[in-house]
Amino acid sequence: MSSFQDHVDYENVPTDASGRPLQQQRRSLGRKRSMISALLWAMILVMALTMGMVHFRKRLPENEKSVMASNAADSETHSVPKNDDGVHPQVAWMMSFGGSGTSYTITNTEHMTGVTTATNYARDIVPSVPVHQDWTNGPFVHATQLKLPEKYILTKTHCGGYCMDCAPQTYVYDQVTDFEHDCLTATSASVDSSSGEYAVRTSTYSNAIPKRAIHLIRDPFDNMVGRMHLAVKLSADRQGHGNDAPLKEFDNSMDGFYEWCDYLDTKYADAEASSTTINHAILEAFSDLPCHAEWYRYVQWHNLATEVRDQLELPVYHLFYENYTLAYDDTVEQVLEFLELEAVHSPIEFYVGKTYRSFFKPEHAQMAADFTKQFASPRVWELLEHYFHGISEGDDDTAVESEFDLKPADDDQVSTTVNGDNDDDSVVENVDGGAATVDKSSNEGSEVAWLLSFPNSGTSYTITNTERLSNYSTASNYASDWEKLVPVRSEFTKGPYLHNLNMKVPGLVLTKTHCTAYCADCSPETYVIGSVNEFQEGCRTVHAKVNGKEVDQMYSAAVPAKAVHLIRDPFDNIVARLHLSLKRMQEIGAPTDDLKSYTEGREGLLAWCKYIDEKYAEEEGATDLIRPKIKSLWKDVPCHAEWFRYVQWHNLALEMTSQMELPVLYLHYEKYGQHYNKVVSDLFKFLELTPVRDPIEFVAGKHYADYYTAEEQRAAARLVKAMASPDCWELIKSYFDGLLDE
Repeated sequence: MSSFQDHVDYENVPTDASGRPLQQQRRSLGRKRSMISALLWAMILVMALTMGMVHFRKRLPENEKSVMASNAADSETHSVPKNDDGVHPQVAWMMSFGGSGTSYTITNTEHMTGVTTATNYARDIVPSVPVHQDWTNGPFVHATQLKLPEKYILTKTHCGGYCMDCAPQTYVYDQVTDFEHDCLTATSASVDSSSGEYAVRTSTYSNAIPKRAIHLIRDPFDNMVGRMHLAVKLSADRQGHGNDAPLKEFDNSMDGFYEWCDYLDTKYADAEASSTTINHAILEAFSDLPCHAEWYRYVQWHNLATEVRDQLELPVYHLFYENYTLAYDDTVEQVLEFLELEAVHSPIEFYVGKTYRSFFKPEHAQMAADFTKQFASPRVWELLEHYFHGISEGDDDTAVESEFDLKPADDDQVSTTVNGDNDDDSVVENVDGGAATVDKSSNEGSEVAWLLSFPNSGTSYTITNTERLSNYSTASNYASDWEKLVPVRSEFTKGPYLHNLNMKVPGLVLTKTHCTAYCADCSPETYVIGSVNEFQEGCRTVHAKVNGKEVDQMYSAAVPAKAVHLIRDPFDNIVARLHLSLKRMQEIGAPTDDLKSYTEGREGLLAWCKYIDEKYAEEEGATDLIRPKIKSLWKDVPCHAEWFRYVQWHNLALEMTSQMELPVLYLHYEKYGQHYNKVVSDLFKFLELTPVRDPIEFVAGKHYADYYTAEEQRAAARLVKAMASPDCWELIKSYFDGLLDE
């Protein structure tokens, strides 16, 4: 599959010779057109078209003339591409605020369908070819080597009002018709085959041309920061071309973003104060919101885009950019269905972009939420509200703080005790005891969906990302460090307990449990489980602090309603557990001499395995809890007891969920890196959750199969197959491909 790194792409817009958007020169806001001025404007347009007026001309370098001339000479043969039936398509606008992710949708649509899209921005496409021979003012074909679609051609337009470093008179609109005019404005290019003269023309096509629209929407927090990064990049790219020095002092960090906002807010403070076009009540109310003009532009743009669509009576598909991450297949299918296109190739791989919610301090996120709610039209607020769940007016004011502390985690770095008496998974289990309590009326009907995981299988990322995406709390069996305990339901007095008291409670609460028999340094009497019931009791046991004392308590087997069974490659899982054990030894102050032989490479693994295998060799030899066949098979497997625990754990988890008749979703940790969108989509469907934010970036863990020799890998495969139940082997056999002679 080919790959394409999505990027913001709205620099290719109508500009004058100095690089300023033409809309900035064209529009003097506050104007009230009279009938006479409208007629004069129409006459000027007619004259401009007749005379072939251009905004600027430049002589091409000699070495480019031949290429341009060749293109111009060929223009008759492909001047207006036709589809197989010779029918020209109708225009489906791709309406997007700058920096919203247009490029991926355009590029992927062309790649999957084999037909071209169109654009309002064709100054770099020479010669520019109109979609229809009669549409000389645009829009223009984007990829002239491709044929036209039969029904609808996706056509890029950013309309207007999306500049970043500009004064109010440039971006504030007082009439919807002005915004519509900018949506219909296009640039095109031509070249004289003999002289090499290159000309760019700006024109406006009829509002009868667009027949439907895709309205692209991106999380405003991500949109703001992404636009700042682009502004700095473009400034650097233009250095030495007659522009000001690049904005290099604004780096891509949170501090750099705040410095950028301070630069913009200060630079245009006087212009905003003296402006006759901007709403001063809004300006005064949100003057302390960093980059407040950017928020104004974002909300105004979506307000006006919605109005224009409605006035033109265009059928609309709302494309939320984050849906490429959360439900990729469904999203692409819906886009193509709306455009009446058929896929003939596999899609271009979508790379999840960064999220920047954490760049905003809680108080500023609250201001942004309040501003958006107040300024957005009711219909636009319905489209944007989910980006502000937990921080908009009327919600818990403290919700932002916990949300912004979440970080992506490599599972090797997750702090998880593996000795059975506590699970200090510090990435996700650090709830502030003084946090706001949950509105219990909202969770009286909630049910538990277990997250069953052998430690170091990817629990932390699954928990943290689920909370982030859904804005709902998860729960846990491990609350011994929590000072405030709130059960998933009031009658569940013995747990499990809600993890994030700043979030609302969903109908199905994903609940962390490692069950039992997952210790790392222990004897067979500790880890060999005699029955499924014993394992189930471990799954239902809660470690909590009650009245200042740590206690273990068990909730009813009737509490769980579903289960997510998390599985990780055993080669990776076992080595990651070694790394964690070493970390724990360091934390408790083990002597340096005891640790220095256990490095993180193969030699360290072998040293650790030798220590563990020899330590319990006598007990393992004497016990009748382990079958002789298994003892015979494991002798050539380093850390053989770890392999035993891994397989036994998954065997018991499968048998237990079957006996309890729980609906189960099997989640392989590696698939986050291979098929991220599908994994998250399936998980959310299973939990009956709706994603409302962008995900936390997934940082794939390391792979450790090469820590084992080929013979050790084969020995491990033989041991696992001998121990695993048929159902368990089906789930994990792919990790041993090529290691067994079938």
